[in-house]
Amino acid sequence: MVKGYYLMGSVGLISSSFTVSKVVRDNQEDEDNYNSLFQDVVAKDEQAH
Repeated sequence: MVKGYYLMGSVGLISSSFTVSKVVRDNQEDEDNYNSLFQDVVAKDEQAH
């Protein structure tokens, strides 16, 4: 009976760790995309002046 609780707890822990790693990776990619977009806008603005 107790082994089932350990198993389900382990499954929950593993799935939540995958979810956290995916969210962290997505946030890093979004930040990189935003920074590159912002730098492109600044470069175009500097060329216009």
